[in-house]
Amino acid sequence: MDTNDLLNKLEEMSKDNFQKLFDRANEAEVVFFNCGQCVLVPFIEYLGFDPLLFKAGSGLAGGIGMKGDACGAYNGGAILIGTLVGRSFDDLQGDIEEGKNKYREACRLVQELREKFIKEYVGVNCKEVQTCIFGRSYDMTDAEVDYPAFCDAGAHTSEKCPTVIGNAARMIAQVMFDHLQAKKDV
Repeated sequence: MDTNDLLNKLEEMSKDNFQKLFDRANEAEVVFFNCGQCVLVPFIEYLGFDPLLFKAGSGLAGGIGMKGDACGAYNGGAILIGTLVGRSFDDLQGDIEEGKNKYREACRLVQELREKFIKEYVGVNCKEVQTCIFGRSYDMTDAEVDYPAFCDAGAHTSEKCPTVIGNAARMIAQVMFDHLQAKKDV
């Protein structure tokens, strides 16, 4: 991935607070569902991230496996950040400390994303996010009662979960942009 090209694209998108990324992630969630995958869509389509990441995000839905744990969009952000700055498999064959520094940098940036998420949604767990936007959480594995109630509450309308996904895309983009900008200025 050409980080100069990515920085240029993010810089342009930052002028309107990453609205293009918000809109595409929001739209993807309305149509396709799966927060962990849908947050990846604009990064793949507009910023050149590997489409294989989309498949990797399959199990992140609804707080990983629809169990209400860490938000799929938050986890998708961790995957994107790791893809940008993290340790690669090839790094295991090279300078071990350099590889460790890469994963530490990825962790530092994910911590920044976490702080943004908590500021907006009180927590990073799906159940916490649901409580913030719906006033309660749902057991999405309960196909008889809770999942239909989740859908009836507007889960996949553009104002609910898709807005979380869009906001997550903005947060992720801001963390990446700030990192790349700071790196450029050094």
